[in-house]
Amino acid sequence: MPNGNELPDSLATNLEPINVMDVRSLFVSPEPGQAITAGRQTEVQGVAFDGGYGITKVELSSDSGKTWLPATLGPDLGKYSWRRWHYSFTPMQKGNYYLQVKATNAKGQTQPMHQWNRSGFMRNEIETLPLKAE
Repeated sequence: MPNGNELPDSLATNLEPINVMDVRSLFVSPEPGQAITAGRQTEVQGVAFDGGYGITKVELSSDSGKTWLPATLGPDLGKYSWRRWHYSFTPMQKGNYYLQVKATNAKGQTQPMHQWNRSGFMRNEIETLPLKAE
């Protein structure tokens, strides 16, 4: 079961031990559903990691993945460590926003849009952060 991918109606029968973590990025702040101010910059922060090759890029999208913009990476703290990132987001008008984040490592590996397996192992799909601009 490469990358831990399977389907609910088609469970994998040939399983492999997990020995390398997939690329993953997470939002840390703001909180999901948090109210932010339209027209004002909001600092979005998170972390990313992989199986030891090193995170080289984190990108965010506010248009369902049609376009991706680079986040600023914090220092590389070494093999297998979390790498912090931040991004300045300014909602131009009031309404609901859904930010997505994906990371890429030095080997060119990145995150899939969707991924599922029965136990949640190796979950690394692109995360979504809902925000409300007021």
